[in-house]
Amino acid sequence: MGMTNQLETAKEWLSDLNKIIDKTDNECTKQKRDVLEWLVNWGEAIEELIEEKNELQMMLKEPTLLKRVVELEKENQRYKQTLEEIKHITRYDDGREEEVYNIATGALEESE
Repeated sequence: MGMTNQLETAKEWLSDLNKIIDKTDNECTKQKRDVLEWLVNWGEAIEELIEEKNELQMMLKEPTLLKRVVELEKENQRYKQTLEEIKHITRYDDGREEEVYNIATGALEESE
């Protein structure tokens, strides 16, 4: 049984415990529920980390993909800097410059 299946089972148990607590208001059951809830949260966090680790491992196995990601990040930063410069230069101009300013400002706001 995989970790995901076990987490789903634990979530079902948690739901069952909450139903019991609603009917009985039993402190022992509440403590068990709290521990199970804590374990489920940690299990979900671990699954997320495993998924991220697997993605990173795949990227490391494919150096051209990692290199491309780095290149795209640098390119994105250059575009952002250029838009910042356009925004700064055209801030107080009249006419067409205002349109350029608005385009640059809009693009910057979308990227954030």
